[in-house]
This record gives sequence, C-alpha cells and structure tokens, in this order.
Amino acid sequence: MCSSDLTASCAKANGQKIPASLQIKYVTNINGVLTLNRQDAEGSFAQTCLAVTLDPATAKLSARCKDSRGVLKPATSVTLEDIGNFNGVLKYAG
Repeated sequence: MCSSDLTASCAKANGQKIPASLQIKYVTNINGVLTLNRQDAEGSFAQTCLAVTLDPATAKLSARCKDSRGVLKPATSVTLEDIGNFNGVLKYAG
C-alpha cells in the first residue's frame, strides 16, 4: 500500500528550522478527481495519483489522477484544512 508523506523544514518558536513530516490522510481519488473523504484515513489517493504538489501558502494539494479505466486525467486539487506548523511539528487534523 502506498502512502503520501509530506516533508518540510519547519521553524520552531526560536527560529530554528528542523525536519518534519506527516502523512496526508482523508484524500481519495474518485474517478480521476481528488476528493476529501473522512473515511479514507490512509489517504489512498497516493496509489493512483502522480505529480502531487502542495502549495504551502494555500494548503492546496494538487495531483494528476487516473480514472476508473486507468487514464491519467488533468490535475485537480483540494484544500487541506487544519494543517500547520506548531513549534516545528507538522500537524494535520484532516
């Protein structure tokens, strides 16, 4: 099974940057479209999506995903809610 981990360099309150990571959860590929899905705790989109990016300013996750026939579709995106840097620790409630 694939998972999609986000890695970053996050600043602590004192300004020191440290490595941080977390798993992107609750995002599903539905027929080539990224969709928020509270029942997908594993973030199954990673199994069928490519060219995944995350805009740190907007928390918008974008990817090109395969449809039910395996055809790669144009990029779609979802905005991840409740994601942030908390004193150098990445947290994502989903």
